[in-house]
This record gives sequence, structure tokens and C-alpha cells, in this order.
Amino acid sequence: VMLIMIVGGRILPSFTRNWLNKFGRSDFPTPYNRFDTATILTGIAALASWVLTPEHVLTAAIATIAWYATAPDSKLHLGVLALMYWGASLMWTVDGINGLIEGEGFIEIADTAAMLDDAVLGLLVVIVGLAAWAVYLVAKDPKRVLRKSLARG
Repeated sequence: VMLIMIVGGRILPSFTRNWLNKFGRSDFPTPYNRFDTATILTGIAALASWVLTPEHVLTAAIATIAWYATAPDSKLHLGVLALMYWGASLMWTVDGINGLIEGEGFIEIADTAAMLDDAVLGLLVVIVGLAAWAVYLVAKDPKRVLRKSLARG
């Protein structure tokens, strides 16, 4: 994912600028700026939090920040993704409180097998959340890609 961010965000615009310059055009892509740095750093934080702690409030907060930074022009509907992670955070919080009420620990860190199970479950939540978000995007078709391809065929 980081490689895609760097290639898509930095290398391709550089190639585009050089190609446009070669043909005498002056409508260059926006040069690298602080927004690019902030986007890459947010992407690193989001990726790390989604992989390591998908149920954590931090993950939902980062998804919310990504949504807010791109709103209202977000074609990717990041608000839906943020809501899914807020729902997962709420679910895990309620489950943890229920565990405390029943005399268990809020987070199990002593049992390696339980930690591995939690990690696999967390990864599954990320995969299912992203898959549900992808289905939502295809259904909404914000860039009208699906509609255009169906109209041609």
C-alpha cells in the first residue's frame, strides 16, 4: 500500500510533468507540498492501525480524519468506512466491558493463543470492512465507471 501511495502520488506526477514539459505544455500537476506529506503520514498511520488494531478507537478516528480531510468532495465515501470502524470499536468496547463484568480481563495479553486469535479476528474485521466498503462503492458508483461500462456493452 505504501508503495502504491509513493508511486501513485510522487513518481507518476513527476513522469507526467516531464512528459508535458517535453511537449511544451505548461499545465503541470501540483508540485509536492505539505498536503502530500500529511497524506502520506496519515496513510502510514491508518495502515498501521488498521492492521494492528482494527477494533481500536484510534483506527476509527484515523478513518474519520481521512474522511473529514476529503469531505465534501470525497468520491470514495470514506465516511462509510469510518462508520464501519466506529461500529467495530463500539462492538469491541461493549464486549470488553461485558468481559470485565464477568470477571475476565478487558484485553487478554497473557495467553499467546488468545492473542493470535484476536489478531486473526482483527485482520478478518479489516478484510470484511474493506470488502463491505468496496461493495458499497460499486453500488453507489461515485465515479460512474460501472454505469459507463454497462452503457457501452
